Amino acid sequence: MSLDFQAVRRDWSDGVAFLMREQTVSGVRRVVLPLEFNIKTVEPGESIDPTMVLLPQEAQSLLEALWAIGLRPAEARYPNEHVNALRDHLRDMREIVFRGKAP
Repeated sequence: MSLDFQAVRRDWSDGVAFLMREQTVSGVRRVVLPLEFNIKTVEPGESIDPTMVLLPQEAQSLLEALWAIGLRPAEARYPNEHVNALRDHLRDMREIVFRGKAP
């Protein structure tokens, strides 16, 4: 069993609403209750526990829910540095070619 995420853009605000749910093998549906965020000032060197820990498939479900409502990374970075270097090179070439002009 793992959590499944659903994301919905709210029409009346800039917010994104999340529903975290799971269905057990016996068919029981469960949901995570609204989270209460408590803010704490931390001292330098103080150990900090993560706000939330997800299994890989849960994190994937969250990413897919965000993708489904149109949210994308601001700038994609890839584990393959060759791809990053190529992307950066193309950006540089566009700046040279289109300097002062809209592409």
